[in-house]
Amino acid sequence: MHKFLLSLVIASSTAMYAQGPADTNATTPDTTPELSSTSAPAVATATVAEAPQPAGQGSGESRRKYFSVFDLRRERAPIGSFAATFTYADTFGLAGQNRSLMGWTATPEINFTKYLGLQADFTSLYARGIYPGQNRFLIAAGPRVTFAPHSKITPFVFGEGGEIRLTTKANNSRDWNPVAKAGIGLDYKLAHGFGFELIPGEYIGQRQDDDTWLNSYSARAGIVFNFYR
Repeated sequence: MHKFLLSLVIASSTAMYAQGPADTNATTPDTTPELSSTSAPAVATATVAEAPQPAGQGSGESRRKYFSVFDLRRERAPIGSFAATFTYADTFGLAGQNRSLMGWTATPEINFTKYLGLQADFTSLYARGIYPGQNRFLIAAGPRVTFAPHSKITPFVFGEGGEIRLTTKANNSRDWNPVAKAGIGLDYKLAHGFGFELIPGEYIGQRQDDDTWLNSYSARAGIVFNFYR
């Protein structure tokens, strides 16, 4: 009887020992995360949306073209120019009085450097409101100094010497006299090869036959054509 009980205890112990590790492994959950290609962050597969275009950007180019006249960006220096301008002059002492004359001026110009050039003026003025009427035709040439030649707004100064012809309408008499002139002006480049020229102040001194000087002051405005290489 004792042997039977002892054998039963030993058999029970052996059975419990054999089943213990297996049960432990069976009841312990596997907490190791399973890696999958579908578990990658969403940002890796997300597409970057195209940035929206700011409102009004499409019309920005047209606005830039419209206001290009006021753009002060640098330009190339021209090698020469030709200006055609309307001319108004006040003459002191003409026919014993101060007279106003109007006409036109053609001015070709060539640049030796960016800043120094040579220009010539061909001016025709008319005084119709007096008797006897008088016409004046002026030919003069001299140096021209240009400032900021690469800018759209180009100021300059000039001085010239030449001859002026006075024609009296009453008897159609003509008289040539020496003349000297100097002035300041500016060119405004409106487009490539084309611009606006303004000479707000110009002095004209004419030496008369009695060795006195006839003084005139004039202003000019018109168009200018610029030439490039």
